[in-house]
Amino acid sequence: MPVLVLSARICPPGVEATLFALLMSIVNLAGLLSHEFGAVLTHWLGVTDTNFDNLWLLVTVTNLSTLLPLPLLFLLPKTSSQGEGTIASSQTLSTSQTAEISPEVISENPVALTIGAIESET
Repeated sequence: MPVLVLSARICPPGVEATLFALLMSIVNLAGLLSHEFGAVLTHWLGVTDTNFDNLWLLVTVTNLSTLLPLPLLFLLPKTSSQGEGTIASSQTLSTSQTAEISPEVISENPVALTIGAIESET
């Protein structure tokens, strides 16, 4: 989900569907490659259904491999292509705008509903 939110922020107007299709293709390719690489790594380490001697090494390598993208974070843009300023400032602005609720909006008589009170109309 964070990748989709980031891509929506940096996507130029008019190519949203193309960018979404490209992202889904990349996600599918990454999933395929990760399964294949995991199978090869399991074979190289000799982990089978009866031999778990190197399982600790397999788990360590696979968990550490999730940290591989961290050195590439500097490649992410600091601004949005939508012209809203920095990504962080637009998130802060939207958070501060929603936090200001006037007292008139808050109901003086809140209604309590029990869990079974709402039934579907069929």
